Amino acid sequence: MKKKYFLKSIVLALGFSVVVFSYFFNKYYPIVPEVNKDFFFSDTDPQLKADQQICKEFGDVELTIIAVQGNLRSEIYQQKLKKISTAIAKLHGVVSVYSLPLAVDDPEEAMESPLFKRMLLSPDLKSSNIIISTKNANPNKFIEALQNLLSKFKGEDFNPHISGIPFIIENVRIELTEDIKVFTLVSIVFFGIAIFIIFRSLTISLGSLVTCLYACLATLFTIKLIDIQVGVLTANIVTVVFILTLSHVIFLTHQKQKNTSKKVNAFDKTRLAIIQTLPASFWSASTTIVGFVLMGTSEAKPLREFGITGVIGTLFGLFCAYFIFPWFLIVTKLKPYSERTVAISNFLARINKAIIPVLLLFLIIPFSFFATWLDTDPPLLKYFDSDSKIFKGLEYVDKTGGSSPLNFVIRRSDNQELTDSNTYDRLWALHQDIESDENVGSVLSLPLIMAEANRPLIAKILPWDWIVDLIEYVVEDTNQSPFITKDRKKALYFLRMKELGREKPRSEVLKGIEAKIKKHGFSVDLVGGMYSLQMKMGELLSDSLLKGLLKIIPVFFILGVISTKSFRLGLALGLTVTVIPIIVLGALGLFGVALDLASAPAASLAMAIGVDEMFHFLQHAKKLKNFPRLTKEEWNAVSNELCIPISGSAFIVSAGFCLFLLSNFPPTRRFGSLVLFGTILAAYQALVSLPFLCKLFSSKK
Repeated sequence: MKKKYFLKSIVLALGFSVVVFSYFFNKYYPIVPEVNKDFFFSDTDPQLKADQQICKEFGDVELTIIAVQGNLRSEIYQQKLKKISTAIAKLHGVVSVYSLPLAVDDPEEAMESPLFKRMLLSPDLKSSNIIISTKNANPNKFIEALQNLLSKFKGEDFNPHISGIPFIIENVRIELTEDIKVFTLVSIVFFGIAIFIIFRSLTISLGSLVTCLYACLATLFTIKLIDIQVGVLTANIVTVVFILTLSHVIFLTHQKQKNTSKKVNAFDKTRLAIIQTLPASFWSASTTIVGFVLMGTSEAKPLREFGITGVIGTLFGLFCAYFIFPWFLIVTKLKPYSERTVAISNFLARINKAIIPVLLLFLIIPFSFFATWLDTDPPLLKYFDSDSKIFKGLEYVDKTGGSSPLNFVIRRSDNQELTDSNTYDRLWALHQDIESDENVGSVLSLPLIMAEANRPLIAKILPWDWIVDLIEYVVEDTNQSPFITKDRKKALYFLRMKELGREKPRSEVLKGIEAKIKKHGFSVDLVGGMYSLQMKMGELLSDSLLKGLLKIIPVFFILGVISTKSFRLGLALGLTVTVIPIIVLGALGLFGVALDLASAPAASLAMAIGVDEMFHFLQHAKKLKNFPRLTKEEWNAVSNELCIPISGSAFIVSAGFCLFLLSNFPPTRRFGSLVLFGTILAAYQALVSLPFLCKLFSSKK
């Protein structure tokens, strides 16, 4: 009796402590995604060196653009525009503000200006721009203050739309934070309900939640210690660790539940369940860790940090499942599976015998090809719902002048100074050539400013280098000019690129612009800006997913051979697991669904679920006397035996991730739908394809 109360006390202590730890962790270390202008790469990554050098030579400012729709000739419009421009200039971190009333006395005058016509007016003259330069501004406070300010002036004839990297990134952070709070919590509750439906035990349901939460808290605390911030990619780490831990819990519970012997006490039943389940969990965790390690070698900061976090989460998931959850198993008297659950299992078993794994035989080749169509280079606007106000505002700015910054630092091919009139003519011709590109929204450059400076009569008789001197003289920071270096050998072209409607990959767009630069007798010294960083991130993401897959396939095979001591079964495991990411990624490529940074972990998570289920299948078969040369009937018996935990696991995970489809944040919806699809596919592969290949490769004749 004392032992019984002691065990229950431990269970209560575990449950109470996880609530306390969760409360204090959320209070002092809340999960708030760190999303900033450099969230694609860290300061030490080689991809950021060009941007850092551009900032060093030309200054480090960020642009926020407000396109204000209305009647440009209206006096009320002009008054509001002047008031709001003056108010914006007073916000913390604002370096400069440009708008029509601050630049010219009359909107008609702007039409005659080479600079202001391009910079401040939309092509259809239905809106004008307020261009805000900021430096070291807190994006949270700045965007909030800006939106509050705009709301005071907004009206039917004064409709502002905000764009710019600070605005986009801040709204990504807000949406991501909101979804983490709502959907992570609600999905955990649904996981608990689904576990209760399968095992019909409140203790098991609560114990599963406690165990998974301990694994999540331990992971979050550890990444805090090693200074890994929760970012766009690691924002879903709570869900990932939860699922990885839950898989071990389900198989442990099933193993104890099927032991109906009355002669064995609860403690020994739990101990036997651990002994029988741990080998499969160890091998599945090993393959998952290898996959995360490969991701952790990426040059991209988010992928690298997600790989490190994944390794930590996998280890804590395994530890908590076998050191915390067993206490709940010991004190729980499990009921037999319900008749409905058994009926579903029998139905799936019949399917297993009737349906050949057509996915493995017929779809792997075409879907491998479709995976090469994968769009890992979507516009930042795809982070928002097309029906949302944010998207519509960004869309308007994108159409009227571009939304994603791209910087080119150029020099003369002979490396001489850019100070003579012939060079100016070539720079101006290059400016106009770049402007004509359908992917370019607007261009700001030295020759454009020179064209504006050259408008006064006296400027027409001044030498080129004198005008450059005058421009540098009015720049506040005398060590830096915004468009030409101190030695007069390098010039900056600042482009705002159109994101929506782009038919070419960013890499091809950049090659086209670089070709124009060379055509006019210049060479490219540096390329930077968010547009370029997104291109590099897309390339690294594609490389990580596709080439990483080629690296992990041999690992599945090798660990499969080691764990089963059978070359044929290792081959069966490798082929079966490989199908999961290929089909998931191939489906994305086939249907043109963009794989953004936030939803990228879905394919890895689905593969981890599949690996776990398949190792449990093979380790269960390993207990049979004639393993690995089993009869077809024995392979079918193994499949039937594991049908309930595998299909139950798929049901539990699917129940939680169905909720993600209700999100207003497209990356969350994509993440949820991919995990949902991958989970169902993983269960199919474990129950249908793997048994089929095992019977094909290793059955007795």
